[in-house]
Amino acid sequence: MTARRISKAELIAEFLRVKGSGRPEEQVEIPAIRRKLARSRRAFLREQARRQPARPRLDPDFIDHKRRQANDLD
Repeated sequence: MTARRISKAELIAEFLRVKGSGRPEEQVEIPAIRRKLARSRRAFLREQARRQPARPRLDPDFIDHKRRQANDLD
């Protein structure tokens, strides 16, 4: 199974995500940097797929009485 090709837009987005130096449009054209960015992007996507979604901290129906008391101006 071959790896999915990563588009130029995805490479530029990855370059910006890792805070690369230089102009992304120019840096993405360099083969060594392109390979590193592609490897980094695939690892990032793999990690995102493996990560568990964050559980909600509070029940949305939960009433925070202390916060309501603190906000009560009467």
